Parts: sequence; structure tokens; C-alpha cells
Amino acid sequence: VWGASTPSQEIVRGTLGNIEALVKNRDRELPGLFIVGETTSFSLANMWSAFNGERILLLSPPNLWSQLEAEILAYGGQPVIPPLALALEGVNLKKPEYDTVLIVDEKNVDNYTALWGEIESTSIFRDADAKKMIRKLALERVREKLG
Repeated sequence: VWGASTPSQEIVRGTLGNIEALVKNRDRELPGLFIVGETTSFSLANMWSAFNGERILLLSPPNLWSQLEAEILAYGGQPVIPPLALALEGVNLKKPEYDTVLIVDEKNVDNYTALWGEIESTSIFRDADAKKMIRKLALERVREKLG
């Protein structure tokens, strides 16, 4: 399994005798899992993850990025971290693509809007406690799925 629980997930099934040949030319950029035994009969589909591949823009201080990324990934989301606002002449930064915005610090909003203009999203959440905000959002997404 490459990219487990992400929209890029790819599952290759085989036997111990042929699995090497089946995975030999796979993309090595995605993290992979090697699963053996009865567990292989289960699907690793995203349908039960809270975020289901939702792209979540993090407008937070850089020192929080790694822990917030891990939290979003744990709920099946794709963390989106905007490039730092560096004044490098001739560097063309690509505007991040996202579905939802999490705002931890208003200063980061100012940095973002200075580079790309207004935030374009109907799903904007603000809270100084970023982990609490992510968990609350995950719970909300699960409730939406359950109707």
C-alpha cells in the first residue's frame, strides 16, 4: 500500500512469490506499507476517515506545522502549508490549493493575503488551540457523513 488513507492511495496485491515483480517500478515518493496475512482481505479505503482527503490550509506559526500536519494526516486530511513569505526577486510562488482553512494566528492571515489576496473558502475556522480545532473539525466532518 502506497500513500495509505490519502487520495493517492495505491494498493498492489500479490503473493510472496510475485510481489517483488509487482512493486518493482512503483513511485518511491509515497510512503509504503507491506501487509501480510489475513489483514490483506480488508480494504484500506478512505471512506471512514474524518477528512477523506480534504485539503486543509494551515495558517499557523511555523513551529506548529509538524504537529498539526501529523494531526490532520491522522484524520485522513491533506495538510497544506503555504510557502513562507520570502522576498526573493524572481521567485514565482504557486498559490496553495485547499478546501478548508484553519487559522491559528491572524499574523499568518496577513502573510497569506499579502502574497495571494483574500482567502477563498466557505470553510474557515479560527482558534488559538490548533489541535482542539482540528479535532472539532474532524468530529464535525464525521457527523456530516452520518447525517
